[in-house]
Amino acid sequence: MAPTEASCCRGLEGLELWGPAVNWGSDHRLPSSAACCASCKAMCNHGDCLCDSWVFCGDKIRCDHRFGECWLKKQKDVMAPAVIAKGDDVMWTSGLVFGKGEGIVGLETNLGTLRIQVSALCC
Repeated sequence: MAPTEASCCRGLEGLELWGPAVNWGSDHRLPSSAACCASCKAMCNHGDCLCDSWVFCGDKIRCDHRFGECWLKKQKDVMAPAVIAKGDDVMWTSGLVFGKGEGIVGLETNLGTLRIQVSALCC
């Protein structure tokens, strides 16, 4: 079964990615994290993405006046994104958008870095 837009636009709750903004969230409000992701993906053209990460605030109570903010960002290295905060106390949901092609992701473990080659199926 082919992946759908919604299945490709899932972020991680409790994660705030850092990086230069290409679209300020205070001026860019959307109804869901999937819509925020889709907004980032819309900035891709033939595999070149002006936006490769997004940060969304979707909890009405915790986000308060920031509810619906969708920050579109560009990472220095999308395979090693800059994380400013993570954990249950973080109100943001973040995700990555990959251009066409493959890459290698490094997963940090207590035994060292595990490197895995991945293919971008959803861009």
